[in-house]
Amino acid sequence: MAQAEGPGSESIALFGPDMLDDPYPTYHRMRSTHPIYHAADGKWYLTRYADVAAALRSPALSCAGTDQLRRAFPQPELQDAFDGMARGMMHTDPPAHTRLRGLVSKAFTPHAVEAMTGRIQSIVDRLLDNVVSRGRMDVVQDLAQPLPLLVIGDMLGIPPEDRERVKAWIEAMTRLGDVPSVETFMAAAATRREVVAYLVDLVAQRRQQPREDLLSALAQAEDMQDRLTDAELYSNAILLLVAGNATTSSLIGTGTLSLLQHPEQKQKLSDTPALMESAVEEFLRFESPLQLALTPRLAQEDLCLGETTVPRGAFVALLFGAANRDPAQFPDPDRLDITRSPNHHLAFGAGSHFCLGAPLARLEARIVFNTLLRRFPKLRREAGPVEFVRYPSMRALKTLPVLL
Repeated sequence: MAQAEGPGSESIALFGPDMLDDPYPTYHRMRSTHPIYHAADGKWYLTRYADVAAALRSPALSCAGTDQLRRAFPQPELQDAFDGMARGMMHTDPPAHTRLRGLVSKAFTPHAVEAMTGRIQSIVDRLLDNVVSRGRMDVVQDLAQPLPLLVIGDMLGIPPEDRERVKAWIEAMTRLGDVPSVETFMAAAATRREVVAYLVDLVAQRRQQPREDLLSALAQAEDMQDRLTDAELYSNAILLLVAGNATTSSLIGTGTLSLLQHPEQKQKLSDTPALMESAVEEFLRFESPLQLALTPRLAQEDLCLGETTVPRGAFVALLFGAANRDPAQFPDPDRLDITRSPNHHLAFGAGSHFCLGAPLARLEARIVFNTLLRRFPKLRREAGPVEFVRYPSMRALKTLPVLL
């Protein structure tokens, strides 16, 4: 938990239990009194939509902060993991980022995503068929968590018999991302070594016998005689695995909860399926899967935001959850409105680091919500409190029991 004095006299507790259960009152208070908050952890937290949007596009803010991590955590056992991070798209700036994204996106085109429609529908139907006889299910455990893993596993070409092992790795890396310490980094580095060893064998197989999958395409991806190095391939495959699971799972869980908590919106969507695309965008805004950008930005020079100057060398943390509830951008921001337009939310970021997997996450969500409303028009929550996971960066449910 980070706690510090902001520009006023009030001290704000970040990421304590109350805030993790419901962050929005704290976000509103921060925007009013400490919109750019210098916390005890040294980071400067941005809460206003305009500031976060500008920061996402600012060349003065760098995503390449692994050198600072090396200085903070000099243990030899961690350096391979930091090397891997430095080769991933999330932790690079242009022109290195432009090169990596260009190569990876060749294997992740909109056409390739749309071609997954039938397969995703088949997976959703099978997952729901598994629970229909029970008359109830846990949306998180039975649908939101398994679906993205099955989809990205299919796309990458992960053999079905390896899915449970890969799931455990993804859960470990997701769980450790919010608590930077020697112990958690050591555990993350050990998990990453296991994943890389697994990918080395799988990539070797794909080079010998290419298939119609994303891993084969990544292994072949090249442009003007340039191609991904092995280390870049492994780092970005891991990124696709992790990022393609946690955020989509969160979107499905919290989107379902939002519908069930707002029956008039659920009925409107049931009556007018053409609103599905707009509804998914509103779910993304209303309960942003990523509340806090996973990669804090490093100020390469003094950065002026309104009357505040963030000094060169400072880390800037972007609160997407606060920006997406900013009344200066979204009228009545705490109201779920599946017809909201315009809806230029920042749930997938913006600028050069805009989420590469956004089209896939949107497609999965549209198929899930369409199918739930069609097959279970009387879907409702079971009695009991709503419990969220305690990750500062994620807004995700632990469980969501429903009656079909």
